[in-house]
Amino acid sequence: HGNVMTRPELAAAILARRGSVQEEPLRSCHSGACLRAAVEVERHLAAPRWIVRRLDGPAGVLLARDAVDDRGEPRIDGQKLADFAQRLGLAADELSTADPLLAPARAIDALQAVAAPAGVAPPAPNRLLALAAAVSRNAALSSRLELYPRGMAADRALRLALGALAGAHTLEPDEIRRRVAGRYPEAAPLPDRPELDTLLRNAGSELQWRSSAAEGRGAYRSRVRRFVTIGSSTSYTRASGNAARVAEAGAGEWSDTDAFDERLRRALKSRAFLALTVSPRRLAAAERVLASAFPIDARSADELLIRHMKAAADEAGADWRTVLRADREPRGGADWATLLRLVGHRALPRVRAELAAAPRAVLLTHLGLLARYDQMTFLDGLRDAAGGPDGPPAVWLLVPSDAQESRPMVDGKPVPVFTAAQWARIPPAWLAGRLPAAQ
Repeated sequence: HGNVMTRPELAAAILARRGSVQEEPLRSCHSGACLRAAVEVERHLAAPRWIVRRLDGPAGVLLARDAVDDRGEPRIDGQKLADFAQRLGLAADELSTADPLLAPARAIDALQAVAAPAGVAPPAPNRLLALAAAVSRNAALSSRLELYPRGMAADRALRLALGALAGAHTLEPDEIRRRVAGRYPEAAPLPDRPELDTLLRNAGSELQWRSSAAEGRGAYRSRVRRFVTIGSSTSYTRASGNAARVAEAGAGEWSDTDAFDERLRRALKSRAFLALTVSPRRLAAAERVLASAFPIDARSADELLIRHMKAAADEAGADWRTVLRADREPRGGADWATLLRLVGHRALPRVRAELAAAPRAVLLTHLGLLARYDQMTFLDGLRDAAGGPDGPPAVWLLVPSDAQESRPMVDGKPVPVFTAAQWARIPPAWLAGRLPAAQ
């Protein structure tokens, strides 16, 4: 679909093809000037090859040309391609107004429903989203491939981008702004302090402003303590003394078992995402208790991933023994990179679709492979989709941990929770009281 592109896309393509010895912003200015000169020359030819359309959005100009066959004969009229691109832009404008934002899969489905000219194969999903946003009047594309409105309110952008702040113990205001802008570059910029303090508090962030007299400046610091990683093949975290009690209180350790029970029931009713930690030796018991006490189905993430990896490998004609050998290879090699593509691009979308179709809430256990393959961001999507049209009715995670750490961890990698409301440690007294009924 290089037969239809916007002015910024073509300018970037010129830089990618020809390069530049200049630094920004000169290199982009020069590539834009070259493009403008080429278009002006083309317009004065007897038979221009490019069709130029003026756009109302930031892209300004859309350029299209006839698609030709192997003999150079016109196959698809460039005007029809330009019309198609503009229909995609109109659809993107409408999709970007959804609240909550649509998952990329739903946006892709909607864009693929836009009528294309006869003989035109639909663009690849990522290109479809990029083209629709580029041609639109008011839609932008996030780093997670979400369509969102340009100029989106700063408080909404911060709330949606909290995951980009998760796991940081200390952040300066400029770093928070950079992280949120990295997720939603076309949103309204975050304000300075003290307005930023209010936005963070209202968004549910655990970051609070702390001034340092010794350093003469301040920063946002997490209200919960850092963790210390220990262990071998599976790492858990441990806190001791006062730190353990602080972390325990932050994690919502309930002394009243009835109150904890009510919290779980509220989480189901509100179709929420919730990460639950429990001692490794009580893990199996906790799974049985939760699955018997609540209308929730326990699913192993490891089993789901392996099953869909096998199916994807079989469809690609790959021998499963080759996949197993790649899994034993050192990280960073070509075989390991191929394995990660199988996991991230082929298997996990199938896992996501299977979980999205679940009729009841899901208790996801055995998350080790997600951590091994650096796919913990998969849980970001589950968290955001929980209770919505693109996810199961609710999502709970069961995470083994032998400590009262500040956040749930899997093999030293944080589970993407934003606030204490999204995770809790299962009280031993609650589990002990439920266990006889579960057995």
